[in-house]
Amino acid sequence: MNIRRRAFLTLFVCAASLRADEFPYQKPPKEILDVLHAPAPPATLVNPPRTHFLIAERELMPPIAELAKPMHRLAGLRINPANNGKHLPAGVLTSLSVKSIETGAETRIALPAGVRFTSPSWSPDGKRFALLGYTPNAVELYFGSVDSPALRRVPGLRIDDTMDGIVNWWSGSDELLVRTVPARRGPPPARPSAPAGPNVQESSGQSGPVRTYQDMLTNAHDEKLFDYYCTSQLAIVNANTLRAQTVGEPKIFADAEPSPDGRYLLVEWIHRPYSYLHPYMAFPRETEVWDRSGKPVHK
Repeated sequence: MNIRRRAFLTLFVCAASLRADEFPYQKPPKEILDVLHAPAPPATLVNPPRTHFLIAERELMPPIAELAKPMHRLAGLRINPANNGKHLPAGVLTSLSVKSIETGAETRIALPAGVRFTSPSWSPDGKRFALLGYTPNAVELYFGSVDSPALRRVPGLRIDDTMDGIVNWWSGSDELLVRTVPARRGPPPARPSAPAGPNVQESSGQSGPVRTYQDMLTNAHDEKLFDYYCTSQLAIVNANTLRAQTVGEPKIFADAEPSPDGRYLLVEWIHRPYSYLHPYMAFPRETEVWDRSGKPVHK
């Protein structure tokens, strides 16, 4: 028996002696791991007045535990049903610092353990920033400041981050417009044991090229899940008091933009019928101008 065959049989016997659930992931030699795990250059985010910038080091590869978390594929979105956020959010931070451009002084921001933070958003005056923190059961909102190493969490607020939880800073720099999980949403729709009817789609009667997308809606239950996880409640959060004020009624908001004077809000929301061939960006929409309380003033 030659050496190659003997080595193969040895590996086969060793593998066979382990159950499938006991066989761990195999790793390459240390030299290769050192290259794969070498830190990437940090990202820098300069504030609007160009007085400070954030230095963000980001996670290169998500752990297997994150990849294995539950996921709904709905209308081009990949949603984690456990926390109503994105499955594998991009730009997860491993460290964060704020640095003064004038003096060069650098302050390390303390990131709470057990929370996976995503990219920050500067306020217009550049004195504070907001960022989202992913936990196993919720997506939370935090505020940071150029004058403090500590983050401040908004208590009792669950962010809906399926389509980006931070919408926009309100007029000035004291308030932030966010998407939140509706307070009285109830449990998610249960999957039916059998479909109630066939999937029916209409066309214009003419053939033509159609782009192919991944993670599209496929049936009526998917439509209900899309409604459930993507319907959000707009809220204005005060960065000083950490209090939230709801605006209007819950909808599937595609966009929301405060007016420069802070008196109005231009909102755009998605409504049925949904397509099974296109992502949510191509779904029907309505646009209105609301006042600060959420009352429509112009359609």
